[in-house]
Amino acid sequence: MRIQSAVAIIALFCALSLQPAQANNHTTTDATPPCSATVKKSALATITGQTQYLGKQDFKSAFTFSSVSFRKGISLPMFTSIITTNYGYLIGAKQIQITECLVIGGAPHMQVNLKDKSGTPFSMFYVLQKQSKKQLIAPNKTGYGISGAEIVDEAPQESF
Repeated sequence: MRIQSAVAIIALFCALSLQPAQANNHTTTDATPPCSATVKKSALATITGQTQYLGKQDFKSAFTFSSVSFRKGISLPMFTSIITTNYGYLIGAKQIQITECLVIGGAPHMQVNLKDKSGTPFSMFYVLQKQSKKQLIAPNKTGYGISGAEIVDEAPQESF
């Protein structure tokens, strides 16, 4: 995926009340380091945690996996509406698999493959932010919060 081409979009959506960004294909370069195993594990736990609560339609708990900056700009009712209206395919998503994780500006940028309730695969691009213990809200204790997510236009390249 082209994460570098998405960086400008990510910066824009962060500046514009954290509107979602879109990812393309990218090849890792020395200037864009891959995520460490620890970062991957924690970031994936964040995405998985939110997805599990969305599957239960527990939007309040799913909202805790959002970054503090996202939570400041979006209320729980707005979050619920955004998910049900624009991201319904995340409700019941499963089999989450990282396809790429890079650290850009100190933040993990991840592309993951998932399957919806019917088993149809799709890819998502996520941007996460490190959260302090004070910024985390139970049940999220992963150390990260999701600041943006968007479906990737192309179908997953790897079967899973």
